[in-house]
Amino acid sequence: QSLDLGKLLARIGQISGEITGASRVLVIIVDPDSEPNNRRYIDHFNLGYQLLPGRSIEDLARKCAVIRSGVPFDAVDAYQEIQGGSIYQDFFGFLPRSILVEPIWGRENKVLGVINISHENPNYFDEVVKNQFRQFCILVGSAVENCLLYRQAMLDRAAHRVVSDRLTLEAREEEVVTILVEEAKKLFPQA
Repeated sequence: QSLDLGKLLARIGQISGEITGASRVLVIIVDPDSEPNNRRYIDHFNLGYQLLPGRSIEDLARKCAVIRSGVPFDAVDAYQEIQGGSIYQDFFGFLPRSILVEPIWGRENKVLGVINISHENPNYFDEVVKNQFRQFCILVGSAVENCLLYRQAMLDRAAHRVVSDRLTLEAREEEVVTILVEEAKKLFPQA
């Protein structure tokens, strides 16, 4: 319902919490065209997670195994299932008991981000809730992708306007040609 990414992520987070009963929700969106092992962070929504000092969502996004691989993560009781350190302990200083992390997929089968939900109690998310959450994450992919496409169109439009303004201000043919060559190189860097 919104092409404002911040509002969309807030609504996604709110609904994720409502349909699952999760006590914490973290939605992270990354650039689907960035390198799979080094996704560029775009935006996030956080409900209930407190980052440790010196930690950032950007770093968390780069280290998130679900963002990197596209493979969902499900811990029925993380205390029993996760041995040694975890990304939760590294970034938040604690380990929730029940954890579900689902990738958000785009149309071109690229990971757009993740929705991470958790609860303090073990075995909190039953199979019905897990399936509803997975289905919701599939639907979310289209909404996020539409929002990202809209943002890109607005950026392209603004860039076009800047170039158009530069061309309008330039009186000499030589300067106009220089501007057009610069813009062509941006569009076709391999040329």
